[in-house]
Amino acid sequence: MTEKLLKREDIAKILCVSLTTASRYMDQMPCFRFKEGGHKRVKEADLMAWISSRTVVPCTERKKAAKRSESTGPRAVWKIERKRA
Repeated sequence: MTEKLLKREDIAKILCVSLTTASRYMDQMPCFRFKEGGHKRVKEADLMAWISSRTVVPCTERKKAAKRSESTGPRAVWKIERKRA
């Protein structure tokens, strides 16, 4: 089973970043470095794992909890007291 090895140019195209940024990202992910010329290659599976480990999914539950706590927090009490005065 052969796995595709990606060059810096391939990674830049997949991530839609510059070649310099792709090189910087390659330093953060597991990659192969060849002795001759020092060229780096990254397995496609490693790139996808690296992307998924850095993907942030917004949490709607956290937003809902924040809205619930706004009405009972210290600022809410201050607003209520200010309205009474």
